Amino acid sequence: MNYFLRFLFYIAMNITFILSRFLNGGIDTVVLRYIEGLIAQGHHCTLCIAYGYGDMEMFTNDIPHEAEVVYLVENGPLTKLRRKKMIKHLSLKEKLWDELFLNHLRRRRAAKAIKPIMAKSDVVIDFDSCNHNLLYPYFGKKKTIAFFHFSPFHYHWGIKKRMDRTARHLADYDRVVCICQQMVEEMQLGYPKLKDKISCIYNPINTEEVLRKAAIEPDESDKLPSEYILSVSRLEEIQKDTTTLIKGYTLACCENDNIADLVIIGDGIDRESLERLSESTGFGEKIHFLGFKKNPMPYIKKAKALVLSTHFEGSPVIIIEAQAIGTPCISTDCSCGPRETLINGEAGLLVKESDIISMKEALIRIDSDASFRECIKTKAKEAISRYDIKSRTSKLEALINSI
Repeated sequence: MNYFLRFLFYIAMNITFILSRFLNGGIDTVVLRYIEGLIAQGHHCTLCIAYGYGDMEMFTNDIPHEAEVVYLVENGPLTKLRRKKMIKHLSLKEKLWDELFLNHLRRRRAAKAIKPIMAKSDVVIDFDSCNHNLLYPYFGKKKTIAFFHFSPFHYHWGIKKRMDRTARHLADYDRVVCICQQMVEEMQLGYPKLKDKISCIYNPINTEEVLRKAAIEPDESDKLPSEYILSVSRLEEIQKDTTTLIKGYTLACCENDNIADLVIIGDGIDRESLERLSESTGFGEKIHFLGFKKNPMPYIKKAKALVLSTHFEGSPVIIIEAQAIGTPCISTDCSCGPRETLINGEAGLLVKESDIISMKEALIRIDSDASFRECIKTKAKEAISRYDIKSRTSKLEALINSI
């Protein structure tokens, strides 16, 4: 049924969101907001998770109870090495076994399990753009949308073979959604044949929910310092760049020993090496690793500032949430995402990628200048309306109806 008829006669749809895995990142929280918003509009939503990760899935209790949840491959022997890879490096033997044997079995099982889901779906949204092989038999038969969450140039490290493969895959979807305007421009430059399929929809947040979570007191056992600058990030240096943050903070401490402490929330494969780096700086007592927190909002609320140090992004959810709470932000000025979120530096400080001097200067300024913090907080409040959950859900709904 075309868009005009849907507009005249509201029709609920069966909408399936598919993720390759459901863990503890920004993508996982954003998909829940879309499901929440679409269910509120009367649609039926299914969250289809390709591969189960068991107790590593931190947000399962946050899935709206009205949503149907389906795993194509349950947590177990077929995903054991994938789970292990999240916390430590695999041996060469393990890598070969997983890629050459287990991966084949996983795909066969997933392809079989997805058939009944596809049979009842009106729309399928590949929310992390990683499920082309599962959806291939259904292109042209179902409405399909792919969400892209990262800078396409940096996500593939500029490797042409990988970029070309991505372009071929994305061409099969009816629509491709980018999560910021800068990403749209990169996609149009890198994949010009996809120009007519690309749309921009900012990530949605539920401001009321964020503020409710922020009102909860932090865990007393964490013994937070009276003043602190905060980082909330997955501790995996292939994308994130906590190394530059720690080194920049060390230089800031050398210039000002009264600077607020640095608190780091998050976990990941590089946590141990980052803790060793912190101890080696001579300021280890001022750097606190708290591990993963399912609800970091109370910590953001009490922080002097939030810092995102990264190599590449899309539209960083943690910065948007900090803006909603009213916490000033510093972010790496990587190729797409943070600059747009922070309104070209008017709603937060931007630092050069992997530049410890730039990071040091930003940390000192945001720590020492209270009037500056208030100024960027005010500007950030003006930007937050772009991410309203109702308007973002309506835009996605309109995109679906246009297919």
